[in-house]
Amino acid sequence: MAIIPVFQRTRTEILMKASWIICLVPLLAASALSQNRTNEDVQKCHDLSGDPAIEACTRAIASGQLSQGALANSYYNRGCEWRAKSEYDRAIADFDQVLQLDPNFVSAYNNRGVAWRGKGEYDRAIADYDQAIRLDPNHANAYYNRGVAHFGRGEWSAAAPDFARFHELNTRNAYAVLWQALTGMRQPEPGWAQRLEEQSQGLGQGWPMPVLRFYAGQLTADQVLAAAVDPDPVKQQDHLCGAAFYLGEWKLVHGQAREATEDLKKAQSTCPRNYQEYSAAVQELKNLGSQ
Repeated sequence: MAIIPVFQRTRTEILMKASWIICLVPLLAASALSQNRTNEDVQKCHDLSGDPAIEACTRAIASGQLSQGALANSYYNRGCEWRAKSEYDRAIADFDQVLQLDPNFVSAYNNRGVAWRGKGEYDRAIADYDQAIRLDPNHANAYYNRGVAHFGRGEWSAAAPDFARFHELNTRNAYAVLWQALTGMRQPEPGWAQRLEEQSQGLGQGWPMPVLRFYAGQLTADQVLAAAVDPDPVKQQDHLCGAAFYLGEWKLVHGQAREATEDLKKAQSTCPRNYQEYSAAVQELKNLGSQ
């Protein structure tokens, strides 16, 4: 999946792309409705992204006028913005505050797990995903993110059922199909190619479909790179990030370690730091002794 600078995207776009997490939560107003500035900051904290959102959330939190629920949401939204900026320690601190206020805030566990994964602390990340899934067995993003964490540790057999469950909950999501195929290749799992062909039916032609078609033997690597070109430079960055990572993974499976390392290094330099392709590429390079 590829990316756009924070100031050009909504919070939902940024975080869905980065980790299949939707950070938006229901808007709760300040408890003192006469505090117009506080209510305005709560609204901005909810609606904006990047530094303007962080500043608004900070003012709302400091106001002392929020209900417990609104306070938890403001910490949560600010934590999501810190996470999108790869400020993982700050994000974790905010998610800690959320969970002190509301121990059943499922998405806070999921997002804190993403922040832990960004720091390379996979055990803590997986523990948070586990808790999110215990609280909500249908929390699709937690399955996806836990699968990525297991994948980063080379635990293909543990990653596979998480991606399968993510696909059950998101049958029209091309990335659900892509990561199942990727994990099937890495194990290797008999029948992964047939499953890829079946699950790809009707998913359209948009990105990352060229990668899926490459995995199915229908396109060449050069054709994938050509398909990554887009008149929108932001989309093109997103596509080239994904192309480098997923082509590198294919080359690893097919014994092309040197070429795979080159692609994974390209992914590391191209992908935003809050993308799962970035963290997975970094971990693969460590496993290859190239990091």
